[in-house]
Amino acid sequence: MANGPFYDVGLHIGEIKQHALGKAQTGTPQIVWLVKILGVSLDDAGTIDSFRPNQQYERRIYMALTERTAPFVSEALQNIGFEGEKISQLDPGHPQHVSMIGNQVNLWCSHERDQKGDLREKWQFSRGPQKLELPSLNAKEVRELDALFGKGNRQTKPPAPAQNIHGEEIDDSDIPF
Repeated sequence: MANGPFYDVGLHIGEIKQHALGKAQTGTPQIVWLVKILGVSLDDAGTIDSFRPNQQYERRIYMALTERTAPFVSEALQNIGFEGEKISQLDPGHPQHVSMIGNQVNLWCSHERDQKGDLREKWQFSRGPQKLELPSLNAKEVRELDALFGKGNRQTKPPAPAQNIHGEEIDDSDIPF
């Protein structure tokens, strides 16, 4: 894509056209997904701004299958509705193959530089809305924060006047340039 990315960064809707298990050039097991980009998601309610058919291109998503990626791959498979018991069921040659073909899925497009420095699209399955989870503050901690950031502390003080090396206040007229 020497001319740059076609699709904008953001949430898109796609349709799975194919998927298979195999090996990357490095020998790492992977799942490769072929998805057709149908449109862009406008809101959390699932409203889609569909692209014209001549703008609905196919893209590939590569998912390395390693011990390190297992939690992310499992989450992605759950998010796209995979209901198989084994990841091997995603391979079309498996006797109990679970086909995801035809499923509409949320996709995230980002842009990154390739090895030549050209900007390209990078596609992945969207993780969906994430819940922000933080440890709670106790009542004492909340009171301390209220005291620290209370109404009286929001006033900003004017900056101190500039001073020369003798501690005398100077103004713009004292500057020789």
